Amino acid sequence: MDTLPPKIKKKYILYSDNLFRIYWEIIVMILLIFVCIMIPLRIAIKALDTPGLGYLLNFMDFIFLVDLVLQFFMSVTDKETQKEVD
Repeated sequence: MDTLPPKIKKKYILYSDNLFRIYWEIIVMILLIFVCIMIPLRIAIKALDTPGLGYLLNFMDFIFLVDLVLQFFMSVTDKETQKEVD
């Protein structure tokens, strides 16, 4: 009989059904939209270039850096088999 054992989820992998991963991706998506709007405005209108906005953008850069590291711990879906791969 060729039955495979059920796949054991690893603790350090963020699978697609993980609630933290879902919220994290929503937050990063919102931040990306904000950056796509604010950076051109900040370049075009010098009055928007305030220290507070600079601190906010630096904090967002840090969030994107954390996202870069988290990407190494997220599972992906194989296009051919439609299965989640660690």
